[in-house]
Amino acid sequence: MPDCHVSVHSASGLAWAQPCTVNIDDIGFAISYKCFLFSHQNSDDEVCNIAQQCIPCILPVGSQKVKGKGKRATIEDALTSFVDLQKIGTNIPHYLEGVKQKQPFVLPIGSSRVSPEQTYIIIEREAIPQESLLNASDLCLKFFHVLDMDYQWQSYNTWQFLQIVVYDIDVPGKMSLSVVPFKTYLKIKRK
Repeated sequence: MPDCHVSVHSASGLAWAQPCTVNIDDIGFAISYKCFLFSHQNSDDEVCNIAQQCIPCILPVGSQKVKGKGKRATIEDALTSFVDLQKIGTNIPHYLEGVKQKQPFVLPIGSSRVSPEQTYIIIEREAIPQESLLNASDLCLKFFHVLDMDYQWQSYNTWQFLQIVVYDIDVPGKMSLSVVPFKTYLKIKRK
């Protein structure tokens, strides 16, 4: 299968995203330093699901300070805190009892990230069914804002990208440096 190389650059022209090699077999494409392989048979919804779940893989992962030391999430941590795919047959009540990650987050159930069978938002250990992955992430972002909650640190840049670039909701003084180039680029393109 041929590779399609896509490079992400900042407004200054320098590559800003960290090099990474991740193979996500259940999505059906590989990410190898910004290489994306899509099938021409994917429906619009499937392409939307793939693109949405690529965001944590493209943006730098979140970081936090723990006892004075910096800690960086892995790409898998960022993806899981954003969209936690579980296999078909997952016992939802049992899953909810064991949830340890910060909520809300999106929970698709299925054998593939491309077209999950069911999609939920998990908040306060409750599963709220959604029609699609896009609807779930939309409502999840709205929960963060209505309830004035902080994003999960692992996927902080992903949620902030959606907030600032997609929804055009600015929060003065809180913009991540990894989101600035996207916002600048879009401002220039819209003129």
